[in-house]
Amino acid sequence: MKSNRLLLILNWLVISVVFLGGCRYQAVNGSKDRNQFPDLLKLNNSFTFFADLGAWHAYSVPGKDGIPGVFTGPYLLDSNKFCVSESLLRLIHLSGNDTLFPPAPESIKVTYYPGQVDQSYEVSGIEVNQVLEYADNRSALFGFTLINRTESPRSLNPFWEGTLAGNLVFIAHENRVEIPLRSDGKTLIIQPVDPNAGNFEIIREGKEYAYRLNEPVTLKPGVPVHYYFLQTYLIDSADQRQYQPVLPVKPEEIFRSNLDRWNGYITRLMNSNSQWLKEEKYRRVAVKAIMTLIVNWRSAVGDLLHDGITPSVNLYDGFWAWDSWKHAAACALFDPELGKSNIRAMFDYQDEQGMIADCIFIGKSENNLRDTKPPLAAWAVDEIFKSTGDTAFLREMLPKLVKYHEWWHQFRDHDRNGLCEYGSTDGTLEAAAWESGMDNAVRYDSAKMVKNAGNAWSLDQESVDLNSFLYLEKIILARMMENLKDERKDKLTAEAEQLKILINKYMYDPEAGFYFDIKLFDKSRIPLMGSEGWHPLWAGVASQEQASVVAAVMADPKKFNTFLPLPTFQADHPSFSPGNGYWRGPIWLDQVYFGIDGLRKYGFNEQADAMLIKTLNNAQGMLSDGPFYENYHPLTGEAIEIANFSWAAAHMLMMLTPPKY
Repeated sequence: MKSNRLLLILNWLVISVVFLGGCRYQAVNGSKDRNQFPDLLKLNNSFTFFADLGAWHAYSVPGKDGIPGVFTGPYLLDSNKFCVSESLLRLIHLSGNDTLFPPAPESIKVTYYPGQVDQSYEVSGIEVNQVLEYADNRSALFGFTLINRTESPRSLNPFWEGTLAGNLVFIAHENRVEIPLRSDGKTLIIQPVDPNAGNFEIIREGKEYAYRLNEPVTLKPGVPVHYYFLQTYLIDSADQRQYQPVLPVKPEEIFRSNLDRWNGYITRLMNSNSQWLKEEKYRRVAVKAIMTLIVNWRSAVGDLLHDGITPSVNLYDGFWAWDSWKHAAACALFDPELGKSNIRAMFDYQDEQGMIADCIFIGKSENNLRDTKPPLAAWAVDEIFKSTGDTAFLREMLPKLVKYHEWWHQFRDHDRNGLCEYGSTDGTLEAAAWESGMDNAVRYDSAKMVKNAGNAWSLDQESVDLNSFLYLEKIILARMMENLKDERKDKLTAEAEQLKILINKYMYDPEAGFYFDIKLFDKSRIPLMGSEGWHPLWAGVASQEQASVVAAVMADPKKFNTFLPLPTFQADHPSFSPGNGYWRGPIWLDQVYFGIDGLRKYGFNEQADAMLIKTLNNAQGMLSDGPFYENYHPLTGEAIEIANFSWAAAHMLMMLTPPKY
């Protein structure tokens, strides 16, 4: 699932009150306190960024050749991946003719907490502490604390300067600076939040600017002085009209709210009582997964009518269907409301026939309607319901889920035998392969397209993963109907049993001990082993005996039990391409989850544990401060493709909090 575009958004909040306390609050509840999880990810302005609350702009810290002691950015998360500046708030202290900047790079300490980045250094007896958090989904709040560490008062004239990249220019408006980014209203706004008596003045314009206090400030020994700024991103004129800042609000309230929210995420996660989370190294992986999902959270704007989570801050700007189902299922563990929003965002574009778009964007003309994605929506809703017991959400979603489920049988079952195929609306094989989510999988190398209706085409093969998902959906939908006293549950239960019979009759090969896709017309098995072959375990289709044989194939080091286990294609096949094959051999953590969770459902917990431990130990950066990646090399553990990948984080989070079967 490659992305073609990245659209961008961000906004601003005005605050003008005094912050009397320090920048960072401490909580006291041990491992449920976000401050106990520093530096789970290493900020790096080439691939790791910080964002929160659904913001569409992000920040990082400079590399070794950058300006020391600043926050780089903002990075505007549109299709151009544009960085506005090396730094818009570079703090300069003047004392007479002395410039106390820049600090020595080795003196700078950067700490990345969940939801907050701290940066501190000392120059000529002046300690500078900087903190970056988000005030809301449009504004980042920058706090600067100056402390005189000498024994005598110091008179300083601090000012903050910034420069712009490209052809951008600053425009001064009283005490705020605006940076027009495009003629359609995209605007970045910088504004001081002055807790002191003096006011700021803007002393430069054009490509450079500076904020300066009207009068020097005297720093008494050991007494902190605080300054705050907001950087706000507005994506267009409509966003400017619709955005409603919450006023008044104090910086200390923002910091407190941020701490409470993040501690809430962590507390909810730790309350899962998972055995895996009793070990510190695995707790750190789990919290890193939450951080990844939150950095990739984007708020509603334009034609994105609900918040959602993008695949990665590094490349993507829209929401994808099966990514969203996976993200939502993981959000059920720490923020079910965000999970609900992920689901609603995709169903906002359900068509009259029931189809869900492959992906959606800020401008709906970009939406991909050539295909959908595998049917995991009911599973995601069910995970949220199990977490919340919210029958109102269940009632809201059930008719939409049923309509989507029925769409598959109406438009993706060429021979009307109850076994469905992946397909497309435009008749292309490319879009049909995309519909499976496994874009270039070896199993599609010889596939062809057949026409079902005017805008409905199928591959000439029936896929075991698709039909396993549809079986599970029938079971889940029937259970939802039972909860809501809906009499249609018996029909779906009967359909599920019939589908299970068909999958096991045609797609299970007792000699190979594995499940396979089959050709549409003669029902012959396509003799290629991929991760789709263990989906019948995850969905509950296999018998105990069948599951036992499939588990043995998964345990074979020549096929799937590689250095990093459970590659997407068998390792002993000539077409196995682990280094750059995308879906032709690399490790994808969603497929690892389907395998490991499937093993657990049939009682193979020791095998599941061993494979999870191998994954944790051998995937590059997993137990250190490296990001989650789109995929990994099964023979070396090397990270491949895109960093900060949401569904990798989502599925690792779910693997570390397994249910009891």
